[in-house]
Amino acid sequence: MQTNEYSSAVADAERAVQERPGDSSAYEALGAAYFEVERYTEAKAALEQALRLNPASAAAYEKIGHIHYRLDSPPEQAVAAYERAIELD
Repeated sequence: MQTNEYSSAVADAERAVQERPGDSSAYEALGAAYFEVERYTEAKAALEQALRLNPASAAAYEKIGHIHYRLDSPPEQAVAAYERAIELD
């Protein structure tokens, strides 16, 4: 995807969250879109909201693991997120 396509994806995902605030998949999409434009803190917040709505989302845990890696968090944080994703998958 081109940068403008990612920006469009962010806008679409933000709109979806506003329209469906109780839909975990909308927050997962928002987190993924933020991740692609390197807005990692916002991505993590969106994915954490997705997990509050659906604690069994392996995809959200996996993406959080990627975020911890990108943010140079302590390695055990990324590992814990990846392990949880594997448990749920």
